[in-house]
Amino acid sequence: MRHSLYSVLLIVFCLSNSFAQDDYRELYERASELGLSETEIMSLALSQGYSFQELDKFNQSIDQQDLVNARIRQFSNIQQDTTATDYQKELFFGAGFFARGFGLTFQPDENMPTPPDYVLGPGDELYVDIYGVSEEYYNTTISPDGYITLVNIGKINAQGRTIAELKEILIRKFGTVYRDLISNRPRTFLQVGLINVKSIQVHLAGEINVAGTYTLNGFSTVMNALYAAGGPTPTGSFRSIQILRGGAKVNELDLYKFLLKGDARQNVRLQSNDVILVPPYENRVSITGEVKRPTRYETKPGETVADLITYAGGFTPLAYKESLSVVRPAEADRVVGEIYEQQLELFPVMAGDEYTVHSTFGKFSNRVLIEGAVMRPGNYALDDSLTVSRLVEKAGGYRPDAFLGYGVLSRTNEELTITTQQLDFRSISSGDSPDIVLQPEDRIIVQSKFDLDEKQFVKISGEVNDEGTFPFFDGLVLSDVLFLAKGVKQSGRGGFIEISRRASNQQPTQQREIIKIPFDVSDSLGNPEFSVPLASFDHIMVRKNPQYMEETIVTVSGEVNFPGEYTLISRNEKISDLIERSGGTNEWAFIEGATLIRKTEYYKSENEIQGKIDFLNEIRAQYDSTDIEAEVLYAEKLDQEIALLRSRLEQDNSSAASTAKRNRLEEIKSQNPLLANLDVKRNEAIPLKLQKIMQNPEGKENLTLEAGDHLIIPSKSETVRLRGKVLYPSTVSFASKKSARYYVNQSGGFDQRALKRNTYVLYPNGEVARTKSLWFFKVYPEVLAGSEVIVPQKPVRVPLRPGEIVNITTGLSALAVLLINQLSTP
Repeated sequence: MRHSLYSVLLIVFCLSNSFAQDDYRELYERASELGLSETEIMSLALSQGYSFQELDKFNQSIDQQDLVNARIRQFSNIQQDTTATDYQKELFFGAGFFARGFGLTFQPDENMPTPPDYVLGPGDELYVDIYGVSEEYYNTTISPDGYITLVNIGKINAQGRTIAELKEILIRKFGTVYRDLISNRPRTFLQVGLINVKSIQVHLAGEINVAGTYTLNGFSTVMNALYAAGGPTPTGSFRSIQILRGGAKVNELDLYKFLLKGDARQNVRLQSNDVILVPPYENRVSITGEVKRPTRYETKPGETVADLITYAGGFTPLAYKESLSVVRPAEADRVVGEIYEQQLELFPVMAGDEYTVHSTFGKFSNRVLIEGAVMRPGNYALDDSLTVSRLVEKAGGYRPDAFLGYGVLSRTNEELTITTQQLDFRSISSGDSPDIVLQPEDRIIVQSKFDLDEKQFVKISGEVNDEGTFPFFDGLVLSDVLFLAKGVKQSGRGGFIEISRRASNQQPTQQREIIKIPFDVSDSLGNPEFSVPLASFDHIMVRKNPQYMEETIVTVSGEVNFPGEYTLISRNEKISDLIERSGGTNEWAFIEGATLIRKTEYYKSENEIQGKIDFLNEIRAQYDSTDIEAEVLYAEKLDQEIALLRSRLEQDNSSAASTAKRNRLEEIKSQNPLLANLDVKRNEAIPLKLQKIMQNPEGKENLTLEAGDHLIIPSKSETVRLRGKVLYPSTVSFASKKSARYYVNQSGGFDQRALKRNTYVLYPNGEVARTKSLWFFKVYPEVLAGSEVIVPQKPVRVPLRPGEIVNITTGLSALAVLLINQLSTP
């Protein structure tokens, strides 16, 4: 069955490019039904000489969304990815060369001139062109038995001959007809070449990714065949690839010569029935460290470490060339050795060797450093007489802000310890102190006067347009800082300004002085009262006008005459006022179901927490590129604090009380379609007794409105919903003056797992009423239209195991004995 199916598929892949889409799909589906996998179908096509590109081109005429096209491309991608992945796992030189990708191919050029050494065979279509004084043109094909037949010449054996050899034979043959062709001064010439190249079959065996027989172009070389088969496997040799012809080895390919030197002389042209054998690799060694291509390499007998370094691209500029280390496997353990520079060309490599080229120590032999308040800080070369003063001259001299009374010389000793020495640059310059001769790696630090003083600033916050911290300068006054803060907000006009200043004589009882300045509505920055001189570290706080109020929006929706958003007129506006402004309720309003949705404390604090996170992120960004240990540690602490705040942001409002509020809000949300888009995490439901509120606006039920409040008055409902452990959870018609037990009976009664005593009613406005116990009786709450009756489940009881019973019994017995002893003691 499988062989017959292969035959069918061979016919399919040999059809012309005009093959119908429907026929292709039908044969593909039939092959799948017979159990041939997609991989086998594609492998079969590839083994017959078709490349991925040809299969893709073959299907360009078919709809790009067609299943067959998708499978071909998918298979091609899988093969490419798999090949690359297998090689990358092994990591050895040349591994990625045969990994298919980027549309690369090693297909030979069929339009190239026929090479003179091309060996002819059955199927080659030839032309013979005679031109000059005499002209004639022949077109012929080599027959299966190896002959060509030409008019007036007869049959000529062409099989196994090269193009050059056949040309000589034809010149002799045609010379008997065209004498001028073979004269000393010929005027007639003959040219022979290929019109169509024959196909050849080659066999790839051994450690090859896709071994088998391949039909290739007659111009194909060993590299073409290896690439078509996916190259050697991770265990295959790259250096001893054998080409067998007639059972005998005719050539051996070393891919390293091509990969490293571009030498393609061993890439011979193949003939039909040639065998390419890839044996397992014999030796592989690794080299790491300061070479240009550190990886694993395949070596041949007789090669040395010098050859290995050549394969690795040579040493890098940082390589320590005097010696390198090797780890070599022994009979039981591994041994370590050192190879010196003069031994590289003599030391033979062995299988399993691991070579390491170390780097130079990176130590400077003639460097000194100068940092800080000089014109050109940095590294400088040390000479025999370089002193502190001469190094300062090389660095362009001191900056005007340099503090010359004190400096530090940091010196690295031979044992890598560091000692410091104090410098007085002014005394050295005047000659009062000796000029110090410098040593390698000496470091001189010149501080700026400004670096030695505490940074002076003033800070402004509150009702200004741009809060911030500004540098302090002599003569700075309050109006200057108000100007830098881009003026006072409208909310600050009518308030006052408070300046917090460090006390001139700080004591435990007084650490700050407070200066209070009124800010009238009509005041401007030019007001003389704002010319108050400031001191360093002053904190200016612009207080808000207590009568100022931002626009506050509340919403009313549902069964009122004018639903929508409303701006609060005053801070003491209440629910009854909002109902009145919205035109009152209409005839469909369900007063008992009125609910107020209010922002939770989580919502109110969320922006504050996020603001802290943003602030810390700005500070953290300053340490992204640092490698100073102290700064890295500080950055880690910032990361921890940011993570803690994010955790608070996510887990805030997750207490049991908040969870209960959200659960109740979810239940109310499920009852009321007006709450479909409500974020339960940032809101809470407040039950309202709207009837009482409207009857008595001065009562405590009439709540004062807050920003973001949403008053919802739903439509009348004539149903009651039952959930939980009832036999048939459903929605039933409302009956006036009925208790929860009545509605439970309407749903078939309690389930056997129902916790009857905890049955409760969730009213439309969010209020909850639970069942009460009176002696041996249960008093179930009354149900209103639109309510939900919820019956919870009994908790799961885990029976005591025999061992637990024994433990309890033993404990009780011991307790009883103890009590008896206590009672019997006089």
